[in-house]
Amino acid sequence: ANPTTLPTPLGNTTQQLRGRGIYLDYMTDTLRTLVDCLQAGGSGVSCEAPNITTPLEVIPFYDVQLTWLARWNETPFNNPVDVTNEALVTQNAHSRGLAQLTLGTDLSIVDGQIHKSNLGLTATDPIDLNYAVDLRAQNLYIDAVEGTPPPGVSEFLVAGQILSNIKGFKAADVEIEATGAQCNRTNTGFKCLIELDANNPRITVSNYYKSNEVRVACSNTMIMHGSENGANGWTRFNLPLMATEEADILFKNDVC
Repeated sequence: ANPTTLPTPLGNTTQQLRGRGIYLDYMTDTLRTLVDCLQAGGSGVSCEAPNITTPLEVIPFYDVQLTWLARWNETPFNNPVDVTNEALVTQNAHSRGLAQLTLGTDLSIVDGQIHKSNLGLTATDPIDLNYAVDLRAQNLYIDAVEGTPPPGVSEFLVAGQILSNIKGFKAADVEIEATGAQCNRTNTGFKCLIELDANNPRITVSNYYKSNEVRVACSNTMIMHGSENGANGWTRFNLPLMATEEADILFKNDVC
């Protein structure tokens, strides 16, 4: 596929990526019988629907806006293009899929992911047995054509799951922010690229507060650097100084 470019032909350094899907509504037994008959090669008359010629005329489907439900991650992380991937907020007050020109030039591959079936409309945690099987992804391509190339560096990958052990609390709502690393939030956790000579790389998790509960973020792999309680509470961890994909964060009540 041909990539879009940033800046755009009009000079904009941001562009909203979009995702749409086809939602198939409930089908009665009578309707299913008709569709099966037409798909088997029957005519409208032989299928007892004389004014119908194809299944598409009777299948109830709708075009659904999925941009603000999908997860968006770019490769390489954050540079030369960064794509927003915020936790869901009511009335779509969050940002997802907004591509922004940052630092450097070159091609950026943006991975848009969402689940098929009703799971894709709920942005839930991976509690469904078909969570991984039903995940669908599509690559989009952005060519950053202006900017200052970043210096060449050696990096390693740190990744982990973000999980919840608290009834009624979705780990999918947790936000991340990093210092000394380039990090992206994924469907089930996070991924960070860290330079070999990075100075104190850390990751901060937030957006987990509830007034009548004490919620804490725990990790068996990462050392906690600090935390703050309250509505704007957060927990910060020191990122590992070597590659790992087991830097998991688990949310619990009261204590780790």
